[in-house]
Amino acid sequence: MKSNQKKQQNRKKTGKGFSQGNNREDSALGFSKREPESVNLSRFWILPNNIRVKMRFIQQTLINNAGAAFASLTYIANGLYDVDPRLASTAIPGFTELMTLYQNYRVDSTKIRAVLLNNETFAITISDAFTGIVVPAINSYRPNVYGNKFSRQTAISGKGGIDRVELLNQVNMSALFGSTAYWGDVTQFLGTPATNPSTPLGWAVGIDSAVALVNGVTMQLEMEFICEFSNLGIFTQ
Repeated sequence: MKSNQKKQQNRKKTGKGFSQGNNREDSALGFSKREPESVNLSRFWILPNNIRVKMRFIQQTLINNAGAAFASLTYIANGLYDVDPRLASTAIPGFTELMTLYQNYRVDSTKIRAVLLNNETFAITISDAFTGIVVPAINSYRPNVYGNKFSRQTAISGKGGIDRVELLNQVNMSALFGSTAYWGDVTQFLGTPATNPSTPLGWAVGIDSAVALVNGVTMQLEMEFICEFSNLGIFTQ
């Protein structure tokens, strides 16, 4: 008995006689013992009436207003159908496919990560903010509204110095619109396959300097949405 127990213990230590192989080697090669993640939808007929998912919008763009000492852009942070109002119908990846199944969507929270690079030879002040239902037009997000609760300010030096900055900001819709019992059910906060919600949530990013802009600032933007798709469509043959 003792001899068999020792053999089993040695096998556990050395891995001999077992199929799992070398754990350290497997880890180094990127193998995982975990089963692939899956969601059990078998208790529903076809699909649930609503689902919550995470989606992303990624863009590289230029913030500039040549000849002026300021510039800004605004994005619709609860409008998955058209996030960038400068462009028409820039639906984010996966949106069109999900909206063939569901008839409405609502954004519950939004997270922003933006990396900005100064293209000018002089210092620039940078600010971003979730602006609620007052959505500034392009180039109108100025220092007189930087006192917004969700605003953040920082500065970068001229090109060639400390000319890079990362912005991180996030908000839940309830923080802007009040009780979830209100904004969560009222149709003006719901979007459709071809529309943004009629009451928008704005996210603005602006730059200001002491002299006129020439080349502006390059921005790499990532917006992450926690959103709910609801009102399952009717499927036909």
